Amino acid sequence: MGSLINEKYSRSCLEALYKNLLMRTLAGDRDSFGEAAELISPQLLRRALAILDCTASAQDAVQEALLIAYQQLSTLRDLSKFSSWMNSIVESQCFRIIRQRKKEIHLPTFLEERLLAPKRQNPENAYEHLCFNAAFDQALTKLSPAQQLTSNLYYREGYSIAEIADRLGLHSGTVKKRIHDAKPMLAKTLNGFAGKKVLKVGFLPISDHLLGMMAQRLHTSSKSQVQIQRFLSWQALTESLRHGHIDAAFIMAPLAIRLLLSGTPLFYILDAHHDGSSLATSSKSLQGKKIGIPDHFSTHKALLHPLAKQFNLVPGDINTININPSYVIRSMHNHLIDGFFCAEPWGTKCENEGSAKIIIRSNSISPGHPCCILVVRQEFAVEHGALVKTFVQTLLKARDRLITDPQFGAEAQAHYTGIDPQLALKVIEEGHITFNDLNPDSNRLLDFMTLTMNSGVFPSDCDLQKFVCSDYC
Repeated sequence: MGSLINEKYSRSCLEALYKNLLMRTLAGDRDSFGEAAELISPQLLRRALAILDCTASAQDAVQEALLIAYQQLSTLRDLSKFSSWMNSIVESQCFRIIRQRKKEIHLPTFLEERLLAPKRQNPENAYEHLCFNAAFDQALTKLSPAQQLTSNLYYREGYSIAEIADRLGLHSGTVKKRIHDAKPMLAKTLNGFAGKKVLKVGFLPISDHLLGMMAQRLHTSSKSQVQIQRFLSWQALTESLRHGHIDAAFIMAPLAIRLLLSGTPLFYILDAHHDGSSLATSSKSLQGKKIGIPDHFSTHKALLHPLAKQFNLVPGDINTININPSYVIRSMHNHLIDGFFCAEPWGTKCENEGSAKIIIRSNSISPGHPCCILVVRQEFAVEHGALVKTFVQTLLKARDRLITDPQFGAEAQAHYTGIDPQLALKVIEEGHITFNDLNPDSNRLLDFMTLTMNSGVFPSDCDLQKFVCSDYC
């Protein structure tokens, strides 16, 4: 009983603290909401993880929920209900992520692991069932009535062989034979659903990843064996690459190196671009201000060092906060940050809208610097080298098309990201990002690694010999 009283008392105190912080926020003190957000984030992340069962996606849901809450705080009539209100927003964002996620269902996974009848139900399981159910029903019609009954109980209902035998009054050997005989027929019928081997490539809605969007756009009418998957956060993309949910990714070089150092075998097979970022702010001075950057392990974190030492544009002790590119403008509009340093077209968009000014572009800091690179999981590259090589060649053809037809590139980016095509075109035509000389270059990457070490992003370098791979160009 004592622990319950203490828990209730602590919760009551916390709600009182939230209320006080929110009242100060509504009175114009934006930092107070940041304090409230920091306090409630662990609770919200636990809530999101209970639904999504994926840390990166849960973090996305929480970040989006906090932005929505800040924008709509004035609509919360009872500030003492902040926790329950935030929980409902997080849940809404979790289910939005589930609805938008296009999962690939692989036949062997279902037949071997019997995921048609998972032991633990969650919304993602239910989503998978919806995708696969119709195909499985069609496959069952090709079996004999006895095999249909047994397969349905085994795969869909999740009964064990012994349980099915007991339920149907059969010997276990008979049940085993029915399942054994049905499995190749199910596989044959469902083979079309499983499809050919596909190279799944992750990207973010930024100009850095334009060639991937163009390559996909060029082959939308054909039966492409490449699928690009859009992510809204670097965390989600990184985790998907780490766990093999995607096979390749356009990713910031420092993040790729971090994955490599943590044990994820990758090949660096192409530069995605050069240059392409900008530092935008609405403040006259950045002293004591918060600047959004994509990640600690980012090109932008590395470039802040020469910005402070050589250009005197930022203080050496600048406050940074990790915010993904898709959220930087909203975060600045909501006064959660005072500026941001990230990939285009967000800086140009903000400047066009008159809400910030670009004070420097990354090509002025380190001309021709690498930033995002294309990496592929080594196991996939070794097993499906021809497919990887075809994709690289398609990207280079997209680069050539961009030179002669920048409008096509702008329209491709608009199609996959929702960005205004004229905005995308401006970034391309004004040369804020370049796509020349994309072959993987160990010397160029080594120079960049020196920059990251000098900036404190990495304490030491890594062996690039097995990372840099030009076999697919």
